[in-house]
Amino acid sequence: MTIVRVFPSHNPLLDGPTRERRSLDIVAFAFLLSIASFIASSLWDWGVLEFVIKIPATASCGFSWLLARSFFRSDASNDTWPIFVVGLLIAIGLLLDSFAAERTGSGVFSTALGMAASLHALLSSTVLLLAFLEAWFNYSHDFPRNEKRFRLIFMAFYGVLLTVAILWLNGSSEGSWAERSGDSVRLFSAAIAAVVSIIGWQYRRNNPHPRPKRPKRIIVEASEDEQDLSERIIAKLREEKLFLEPDLKLSDLASVLHEHDHKLRNCITGVLGFRNFNHLINHYRVMSAKDALTDSRNRSASILSIAFECGFSSIGPFNRAFKQETGQTPSSFRRNIAQ
Repeated sequence: MTIVRVFPSHNPLLDGPTRERRSLDIVAFAFLLSIASFIASSLWDWGVLEFVIKIPATASCGFSWLLARSFFRSDASNDTWPIFVVGLLIAIGLLLDSFAAERTGSGVFSTALGMAASLHALLSSTVLLLAFLEAWFNYSHDFPRNEKRFRLIFMAFYGVLLTVAILWLNGSSEGSWAERSGDSVRLFSAAIAAVVSIIGWQYRRNNPHPRPKRPKRIIVEASEDEQDLSERIIAKLREEKLFLEPDLKLSDLASVLHEHDHKLRNCITGVLGFRNFNHLINHYRVMSAKDALTDSRNRSASILSIAFECGFSSIGPFNRAFKQETGQTPSSFRRNIAQ
């Protein structure tokens, strides 16, 4: 398959924060709906509507995880597997509610329902823990102070609610105050969770996810010879597309330019401001890949084939270099362009 590339221009990224905000709004609404469903089904008897009212509540743990992912992952909307996990929680919860009476039997079906209940409890506990850890997964000391504070406050509130509403109540002895007041405590915790989620929702809408910082380039005062060499390096890369060669080495470029290796190395890390030779080459390969991913004629081309065409020898280094340059993966970049 031929990959069409356009040099040297490339299209800018689409408005990522707008897409993130839209996804955040949907997840936040779903979480608040699940909390409202839990509170409403606990306080009032809905008769024949009880089954419908309780549907969102069966996966409130899962929705809290999705909300935490939206709070702390800029690419959360690109992953579909968490949605399937939450869908599984809803399906199992509805199954258990529909056949609650049969769970006390001793037949095969009752055993299967017991296994389903154990799976539901395991998944719920897992996603609750993951929601707590989301604030820590992508934590960076380079984050702004407000972002660090937001993550720490979230973990503090979520940790308290998790300890009180799950660990303490579930571990309380029969007849204790915690056991007698369990329903009231859970309702109060749900209300607090709703308030905290609304505050976090508004914060994230007004403060998009911090983007990874690009490596700082040290600007040095170049001599006339160094400036001339840097221009020759860039011209050679742009005009002859040497970066498309997957096995290109510093010595190869030095040979083409009839210069010593150390002289090129000093120019690349000094005047041009790249960390090393590979950083320079990957920069131009990623620019080429962005052009290819943007071009509609490459719509059917795979990410792997584009990586090969742009000089990468495998998909791993390509993904890492692309995300370092753009802040998102190649597949996310392509989806943003398509939308």
